Amino acid sequence: MRIVPEHLASSPHPDAREVPPAGAPPRPSLFRSLLMGLLTLLVALALLWGVELVRRQDPFARLARQMAQSGLADIELRLHDVAITLREGKRTMATLSVERIDIERSRIQWRVVNLHESAFYDEEGKLLGHAVAGEAVYNQPRRQLLIMGAPTITLLRNPLLENNSPVTLRMPLIRWDLRASQIAVEHPFTMEWRGGSARAERLMLSLRDSHLRIERGTLRLQTESRNERREIEIDFGIWEQMGNIQKGQDLKFRDGDTTAFAPYGEVDSKRRYAIATGELWLKDPRLDLQANKLEVWYAQNQKRALLSQNVRMLIKPRENANQPPAEGEEEDRLQEAKRYPVEAECGQIEYFYRKKIGVITGGIKAVQRLKEGKIRKLSADRAEYDQKNEILTLIGNVTLEDPDGKFIAELLIVSVKEGEEWVKAPKGVKGVIYYTEEEEGGESTPPR
Repeated sequence: MRIVPEHLASSPHPDAREVPPAGAPPRPSLFRSLLMGLLTLLVALALLWGVELVRRQDPFARLARQMAQSGLADIELRLHDVAITLREGKRTMATLSVERIDIERSRIQWRVVNLHESAFYDEEGKLLGHAVAGEAVYNQPRRQLLIMGAPTITLLRNPLLENNSPVTLRMPLIRWDLRASQIAVEHPFTMEWRGGSARAERLMLSLRDSHLRIERGTLRLQTESRNERREIEIDFGIWEQMGNIQKGQDLKFRDGDTTAFAPYGEVDSKRRYAIATGELWLKDPRLDLQANKLEVWYAQNQKRALLSQNVRMLIKPRENANQPPAEGEEEDRLQEAKRYPVEAECGQIEYFYRKKIGVITGGIKAVQRLKEGKIRKLSADRAEYDQKNEILTLIGNVTLEDPDGKFIAELLIVSVKEGEEWVKAPKGVKGVIYYTEEEEGGESTPPR
């Protein structure tokens, strides 16, 4: 038996060549190795190209790219032709009808497109009005609805006037806080209704108590009678309405050439009563009037106004009354009285609209400043003015004093109608006439 070792114990000589055993395949060359590596690279590139081709053909991958480009990647749900009801407990706050709603994946914001119609209600469930808008965004955590896209609101009742005619509001943006049940408009807006319009800078409406507050606005009212159009303009700093009560601050009125101002005013539509306080004033071509309190009762069977507290007047002459008398003509006292203004004060003035009669009480004092520094004074306990007939009646301790004398009467009736002026004293007059001896034509006699 012969034993052949697999490995020799000694190291081979460096010049020794290993001879392959008989029948063994030849060893691969370097060229062949390079060729195999190149083929492997080509296979890898082909595989990557194939994956990209498959990805392009994948409809879900294409949809993901389109959603990212169109902004739908952050949208979890899209709804079309949606009807929404907003509630607080069992109470319905509003109903909305929209074209589309997009809900984000975070569910923080809901975007509404094309608000076709909406209705909102007060605390008692009564319908307040309707609204339409091009766009709206609802913030779920804050419970706030931001209405944009030229929103338009129609209120069933006019908040500025005591009537039931609908009013349309147009504004750039509305903020609706559902948690506080409050609607806010913080940009300039307009209001329109039959027979009038208004503009203002800010609006706040509480749906819980129907408390409305409008700031820095102008109200215009148009009326037509006998083919004549009349426009009244009212500027206000603040206008508030809550239930039957309306309140205003810094109110300025313009009616033709008449203007008036009131720091504060309040109207009670249930009692048919209005009051204005503060430094009130009125100006027109014939009269300047000042007082600290004005009350108006405007019920159908009782229409009257009462002006009181520091009532002061400046009665101006008519424009044609300033013409001096023609040369050679004498001017009587009535003609002279029409040419100069009269300053007057009294306790109060009460005016009855149906009868068109004004009653002045609380003591009347009037002063007229004539030419050359002369003064005419008039006082009485009471006076009544008949506007229809243009007759002034002075009653009780009527005293008239001017440079010509002093006259006292219990009753004095004066017609102030243009071209028909006259004076009557039914109960007689007593007085003193002032004159100088030069006017009498004699010389003064020294006392003895």
